[in-house]
Amino acid sequence: MKSSTFDTAYNRYIKNARAHVKGTTGLKRAELVAEYFKEHTAHPHVDFTYKMMMTNRTSDNAFAVELMQSLANLCAENEVYNAA
Repeated sequence: MKSSTFDTAYNRYIKNARAHVKGTTGLKRAELVAEYFKEHTAHPHVDFTYKMMMTNRTSDNAFAVELMQSLANLCAENEVYNAA
């Protein structure tokens, strides 16, 4: 049951973040991803995650996607496992 609940939460975060960054690309998209998770979620360390992932990025477009996935993953984990 937790798996489907996690998937639902993860997909909701991804969907909402994509809507927030629609029409942008590259680093601007990554900045808006971080902004979304700072303003609309309980992610504990968005800025730290952004900075750490920024240092290891291979491309600006891939960075935005990887950042979104990483932030959504932690938010979904916190939501599901803290509720249990």
